[in-house]
Amino acid sequence: MTTGAIITKAELPRDLPGPSEERFLVIVCEPDGIKWSLHDGVSFHYAPTVFWTTPHLQDEDRSASPCKSLTRFLCQHALAHIFGASDYHKATKQNATKTAAKRMAPSTTIYVLSSNKQHETDLLFLFSEVPSRILRFSASDFFDAQALSSVKATIGQLAAMHAIKKDYGSPVLLMECSVAIEYFGLDGNSKFLGGGVCAGMPIRCRSLFDYCNNQDFPSIDFERYTKLTEKAKKSGTPMSLFSTDPFQRVAASATAEMAGQLRNIVRQFLGLVGPTDAPVTVVLCGDDTHLTRELLTDNCSSIVAVEPDVEFPGPSKVTFVVRKNMAAYGVQHLLSASKEQKVPLDADDELREDLVGLRAAFIKEPGNTKIHRGSITRVVRGAVFEEDSVILLLDEGDNVTLDLIKLYDCLSLYQEVGEESKIENKEVWVGEKQQASTKVQVELEKKNEVFATRKTILSEAKEKEGSIVKMVAPPENDKRGAKRPRQSPSPKPKKASKESPEKYVGHRIAKLFDSPNPDDEGDMVLYFGSIDKYNGETKLWHVTYDDDDEEEFDFDEVRDGILLWAKNKDDDKNAKS
Repeated sequence: MTTGAIITKAELPRDLPGPSEERFLVIVCEPDGIKWSLHDGVSFHYAPTVFWTTPHLQDEDRSASPCKSLTRFLCQHALAHIFGASDYHKATKQNATKTAAKRMAPSTTIYVLSSNKQHETDLLFLFSEVPSRILRFSASDFFDAQALSSVKATIGQLAAMHAIKKDYGSPVLLMECSVAIEYFGLDGNSKFLGGGVCAGMPIRCRSLFDYCNNQDFPSIDFERYTKLTEKAKKSGTPMSLFSTDPFQRVAASATAEMAGQLRNIVRQFLGLVGPTDAPVTVVLCGDDTHLTRELLTDNCSSIVAVEPDVEFPGPSKVTFVVRKNMAAYGVQHLLSASKEQKVPLDADDELREDLVGLRAAFIKEPGNTKIHRGSITRVVRGAVFEEDSVILLLDEGDNVTLDLIKLYDCLSLYQEVGEESKIENKEVWVGEKQQASTKVQVELEKKNEVFATRKTILSEAKEKEGSIVKMVAPPENDKRGAKRPRQSPSPKPKKASKESPEKYVGHRIAKLFDSPNPDDEGDMVLYFGSIDKYNGETKLWHVTYDDDDEEEFDFDEVRDGILLWAKNKDDDKNAKS
């Protein structure tokens, strides 16, 4: 299981890309396809650097392995970031894990703009073998409820409107130019004026062919339409609405109709916003901005004759700007603004950030000294720093939750054994990881004498036996059972805090399990339940799931379960209102 097993709602500034995260993805799911962008990290102000568009997943994509399917959707730069090479043949789960291990921020942050559950399910499948955290932005992240009440738009369109408002101020008009043309306006107070939609040129050039006698009205493809318009521009003679050529008859009428409608939209928008001190900005974006911009000139770029006796607003009243991929810039603005509002880190938070990305070595089973390596992907906060726990993503794909003492042991073991491959141990990145780990361990020892004492114990074991493997391995009797198979070994129970452990009784929790459906092998299912009692002798909490299954939780699992429930409580049908 990867950290991208579910899509959770993004909460800023908590879910900003990590300070050491060099790249992250933004995915905008629109009805007609997926818009992707690869962004730089905080050092470059979260700027998008590469854009591309793909269709949605098809059945053949869902039937292949996740990594193989993912290669069909990623550009070369994204492939190199996730798999370590732009070669499609190297896009494997093993290479994704190995590449993640070398990065200071192992998990790739992926922000999703979508309101379609099937699209989100498809993305979960694509990234199911990639160390990642997948976060969802919603409409309310870009505009408040009052603004949203007066507009009907996709989340991607709202993100684009957020971007142009930040870049050009208000009033502003956005026109998305594609097969259809959608437009949205903001007045001088950044209030939505509504919007509309009309047919783009591809639809207009086919409509007579599709709905009338196609022998009389030909269908005009892009190549033929381009030849007609280029001929008109070069000759300086606009296409006439009176023509004997069957293709020009259709093209001229369709173009004149579209030009008149576009120009009327602009004039009406200017009328709605009223007089302004500076020219009003109209932003054109989408796949067909070139033709739209040509038609929104004083003489329609000589493509077609303009309406007689109708004055078109000049540059003193309106400024046209061509921009593309505005939703990605909307996310950039959102992240940058949140970064500015983020409270400076205290010493504990700095140490938490230093933990993310470290490599650690872990022994899973009592009596078995097989060593597993992994990367720390997340820190789960406790009431105080010493009660924090960390999520260790093993190279095999499993997540393990560790308390800080167990983490200290795992960092020490990695210092001793390094990577499994002797060749890798000679690579620079391994030494850098071990140096970073040493720095963190020193900080832990300074912070609490428990870690300093643990260092002494491990050093004595190393001197006596030549290794700390037996010292950090789970004891033979550490086999506390559970009614369900656990996702990861649990650390020994520890005291949660000075407050009564009974305070968690009655709280709802959530936990991920492997899907019970054999056809969904590898998928995870979210189960909800309630904490119904606490056992003072074992220091464990009893959990009953909504399907009547049962399990016992230690403090770390209680904390993780409550945190996961809080992120997904809207899906909990039995949550108390």
